[in-house]
Amino acid sequence: YRLTGSLINAHELMKSKGKDGTAYGKYYENELNKYMIKYTNRGTPVLKSDEVKKKKLKEGEYMPILQVYNQARRKVSKLFLAHLWQVWREAEGLPVSLPYSHNKLEHEKMIDPWDMVDDKKLKKLTTARNKMSAKKVSLK
Repeated sequence: YRLTGSLINAHELMKSKGKDGTAYGKYYENELNKYMIKYTNRGTPVLKSDEVKKKKLKEGEYMPILQVYNQARRKVSKLFLAHLWQVWREAEGLPVSLPYSHNKLEHEKMIDPWDMVDDKKLKKLTTARNKMSAKKVSLK
């Protein structure tokens, strides 16, 4: 719980704009937009606290914008932790199974941790490594 809280507050992980933007930051922006669209389609306005006071809305008639931000941050944190676990196990030479989201929740799309790497040199190196390991698996 504390690690996830720390990740939620890690602004470096959530950066999405400019030259310092990260792949996780882009994922955060994407998830934030999905949540905004979801609540808008439901007819639930997403409002800041001062707007709620002006309109004198009751709880349940609106969605606080901070809650939407936190929902998107939580998704990024969960993705980052799943990637950390996978890469860590690979580095230790331990077996790696499918993530929980695919194994139990049966999600269709899987995001490779190496697709979230921002360093182009490291990405090329890991892509070459993944191709080599795929050839070894196909030979067995």
